[in-house]
Amino acid sequence: MEYIIDLPNDYVIIDLETTGRSAKFHQIIEMSAIKIKNDQIVDQYSSLVNPHRNLSNFIQQLTNITDEMVANERDIKDVMPEFLNFIGDSIIIGYNISFDKNFIVKKSQSLNLDLTNNKCIDCLSIARELLPSLPHHTLKDVSEHFGIDYSRAHRSLSDCRITFECYIKLKELAIQKYSNKDNFIQIFQVNSNHTNRNTPKTDLSKIKPNVDYIDDTNPFYNQNCVFTGKLQNFNRDAVAQYVVNLGGHVQNNLTKDTNLLIIANEAKRSGKIDKAEKYKLAGCNIEVITENTFIDLIKDYINI
Repeated sequence: MEYIIDLPNDYVIIDLETTGRSAKFHQIIEMSAIKIKNDQIVDQYSSLVNPHRNLSNFIQQLTNITDEMVANERDIKDVMPEFLNFIGDSIIIGYNISFDKNFIVKKSQSLNLDLTNNKCIDCLSIARELLPSLPHHTLKDVSEHFGIDYSRAHRSLSDCRITFECYIKLKELAIQKYSNKDNFIQIFQVNSNHTNRNTPKTDLSKIKPNVDYIDDTNPFYNQNCVFTGKLQNFNRDAVAQYVVNLGGHVQNNLTKDTNLLIIANEAKRSGKIDKAEKYKLAGCNIEVITENTFIDLIKDYINI
């Protein structure tokens, strides 16, 4: 599944509800999609899925999906082929689509299902580009900004419809601001690939989560992280957002409370590395890992 920047008229919007945020450890409990032709809904698919485990109180309260509701539903091995067949080779749009994509890929692979190489568009990324003044860009924030009803959120079919309404509003805004969609796509691509060197460095410690739920079983939860060196694979602000979305804390400077020092692949020996080693020898709970190791740790929780 390849990420693209586009504003298509024909596409499928998807959304999943799950038992948690890790595609490796958690299960899908609901899958929905709506098919769009010329920006009009023409078909829809939705199914609950039996996860074969009890749902946490948090998930039941968040989604209003109960153990009783999924107890007699079909297994993922029966639902996933239907879901993939409904999507076909359409362009897929989702809100923070990396989350849904990660689950679909992981579960499909575990079932030995062939995945069509669909092109994917993240509505969240479009919202960040077009609505920079919003303090956060959750689906709730963006829908409320546009006056879209969010009251039935956290059921997958409802979230598909909310995402659809947000996408239409964002598409209208893009054309209004940039005259046509081609201008928007060109500028968005430039902004996605480059950062302004004159932009002041972000205070990473002030970055807040922009997700509705944080899985406390991931290895970054409640961990203090510091990055050093020029990262090869990430923009520093973006990777800090990943950590914060997993419940971690990003520090600007190394302290005795730092738990992880992540070193860029090509980083030279630095004062931060020396300082971390001294802290470790003094008994502090700190580990030094490379950027590649960091990617291996984080990719099971956030699609990279």
